[in-house]
Amino acid sequence: EKVTVMVAPDNVVEVTKSLRRFKPEVITNNLSNLLEVNRRAPRNADNSGAELFDFLKYHDITTIYNRLDEIANNHSDSVEVHVLGRTYEGREIKYVRISHNISDDSTRTKPVLWIDGGIHAREWVSPSTVMYIIETLLGYRELQHLDKTIEYLEKYQFYIAPVLNPDGYQYTRNRERLWRKNRI
Repeated sequence: EKVTVMVAPDNVVEVTKSLRRFKPEVITNNLSNLLEVNRRAPRNADNSGAELFDFLKYHDITTIYNRLDEIANNHSDSVEVHVLGRTYEGREIKYVRISHNISDDSTRTKPVLWIDGGIHAREWVSPSTVMYIIETLLGYRELQHLDKTIEYLEKYQFYIAPVLNPDGYQYTRNRERLWRKNRI
């Protein structure tokens, strides 16, 4: 069984030593950051606290893009939504730029990490995985790694495109499930 204990920062070393036979694990060194992330996380209409994006199913392109816009609205200090271009069928190819204090021009000098998904239309897990990465970077998931995530956001800027082939992706959802390419 696991037990979670909150300890004042001044006492962490002492408490960890005294509990060493239980192999204690520090979940976060900054509870106030964790609480702030949880406060900003979107809630269901019933205020249950559950995230709106459901990773137990695959979403269409509209739902994915709406989620990107929602995330950007909830994290305007860390997220910007951009359009990379348009597809043959006229769909936008959206991506997000994520970094700490994104409005500060100095963030543009940080090293860039590019992540994309949805290149092959039939591989639906790819956009879902990329969306999970976005939500993890913003503290919606994997909270035990929040300190490391904050460190990454302060050090890097992430450019993330969940679906690089929206025409093909939608085609596999509406017409031919095993379609692989774009629609040109």
